[in-house]
Amino acid sequence: MANLWMEISIFLFVTGCSLTLLLAKKSLREERQQQRLQRHIHNNRQIDATGDLLFANKDDVHWLKKETAKMQAALHGAGFFQANALWYLLLTKLFCALLAFVLAWTFLGYETGTGSSKLWLFAGMAFIANLMPDYYLEHIQKRNQTEISQALPDSLALLVICLESGATLERGLTMVSEQLVDVYPQLSKQWQLTLAQMKIDPDKKVALAALAERNPLEEIKALVTVLIQAERFGSPLALTLRNFSGEIRELRKLKLEENIAKLSSKITLPMLLLVFLPLLLILVAPQVALLVDALKGMQ
Repeated sequence: MANLWMEISIFLFVTGCSLTLLLAKKSLREERQQQRLQRHIHNNRQIDATGDLLFANKDDVHWLKKETAKMQAALHGAGFFQANALWYLLLTKLFCALLAFVLAWTFLGYETGTGSSKLWLFAGMAFIANLMPDYYLEHIQKRNQTEISQALPDSLALLVICLESGATLERGLTMVSEQLVDVYPQLSKQWQLTLAQMKIDPDKKVALAALAERNPLEEIKALVTVLIQAERFGSPLALTLRNFSGEIRELRKLKLEENIAKLSSKITLPMLLLVFLPLLLILVAPQVALLVDALKGMQ
């Protein structure tokens, strides 16, 4: 009986996950059909029943596109730029959920039987396992962002040298990405991806905006703003980037000094617990012992 319940639960769980993926694929197909309808229908006068059905789930399609863009941004931030990276992520999440469910069933509910409370427990464990790839991507993204933040001043200094020698922005970024690929691979990948987008779209603002979207760092956002303003107003890029690089180094120096100033307040509590409290016990303990002996003698 327990084996039958186990097989039925696993079958229902796998079926539910498969239906979720099919519904997501169907929503994307319906979104493409909706876009084709919008190109051919004028003034909303020829919308048929199929069109009404497609436009009825606009909020669901918007939510799906938002979640897809969020996962794509997490993958790009973690350094995964493959075309099928999103599908690999979804399959990994599904595999982790199924593995957690099967392991929980095997070690917790196979011999003693399974009730509704245990099924909810197994489903909760599967849900937590489903979130593990997202946390892993977030950890890799934070590590990459830290590396990019540390590499940005040196990269800008080399870019300034290239610009002062007469190279264009595209040529300068190409030289920087080639020279620093062994030292700062993550930042070099970002420059290469930005260059590829500049070759596809002649408008540099689109590629620079995509760079800021992939890297949610204040330094990158400020750099993109500086480059866009220099492109718009015709300011000299070399001088602008030199000043910006100096500002980044100064801000990093101020932040380091701030962290050093905070050490005195952070070390106060450990000193009280590990130094002054034992010293107080060493000084007070003999006096307390003498006082106790004196009281006993008086009695």
